[in-house]
Parts: sequence; structure tokens; C-alpha cells
Amino acid sequence: MAIVAADIHKHLSGGVDNANVNASLGGVMSSTAITDASLHNLFDAVSGLEHAGGDTEYRCLYLQNAHGTITYELANVYIQTNTPSAESDISIGLDPAGLNATATTIATEQDAPAGVSFSQPSSGSPLSIGNMAVGAYIGLWVKRVISAGTPTVSADSVVLRTSGGTQP
Repeated sequence: MAIVAADIHKHLSGGVDNANVNASLGGVMSSTAITDASLHNLFDAVSGLEHAGGDTEYRCLYLQNAHGTITYELANVYIQTNTPSAESDISIGLDPAGLNATATTIATEQDAPAGVSFSQPSSGSPLSIGNMAVGAYIGLWVKRVISAGTPTVSADSVVLRTSGGTQP
């Protein structure tokens, strides 16, 4: 038996009861899962003013090994597909608190989280999480940059993936 993608849950941050993506600004892991392939499941729609002036926003989510019995070994996270729009850009970084710790909290979505190094890791050069025991979790920050003076894009998206292994 192996860990499959469905065993790695993605949750909002912002407190156990938080269900608002706009309040996913670090802090305690929420019980609310992030729905894959759903528009605005992590960031809100970009307004006309944000397109005109440019905008940088941050969100914190948690990755959790929800498999009942297996450690996710040498776990990694990376950007499988960055945004199709030339006017937006996504980068990610692990919260410096590390495994099984509460992520930094930021005051507003425009405040950069302290100590987080953002990059655009690929499958060939992912961010290393390490071994995630059953129930283990880690904070992952996502940075969205909208370039100033850009047109509206109706369905901009990004695909984040994890990889790792298990003992046979």
C-alpha cells in the first residue's frame, strides 16, 4: 500500500474554524480543506484596481499526511504548472516553523511572512519537506504577483504537487 495524492490534504490556515480563503494568513491549521480545481479556492478574484496598479498577496495553507498508517518519506512540494497568464506569477515557500508547528501569522494579505524564502520549484528541483509521519503537517506560503497595467484574465490558475515515497 502506498500514499496517493488523496492522502495529502491541503487545509486553509487562520484558525481551526476558518473557512474564508481571504483569512488564510497563517496561524493555526483550519479544519477546512482546500478544494482542488475550484476557482478562487486560495486567492480572491483580482479587481480592476489591482490589475491597474499591480498587486502582491500572500496565503498560507497546510499540507498534511492524512494516511492512517504510513509515513510520507522524503516529501517534497513544487509548482507543476504556473499560471498561464503572463501578467501573474506564483511562487511558494515553506514556513520556517517547520513540521508540526504553527505557521507565522501576517496582519494583511499584502504583508510578506517573515523568514519565508519564495521560489518557483519544479519537479526536478522541489522544496524538501522531509519525512511526514502520520498526521504530520507543514505550513506552505503562496505568493501571487499581479503585474501593473495588465488586462483581466478570467481563469488564471496554478497547480501545486507533492512527491515522496513510502517503505514497501
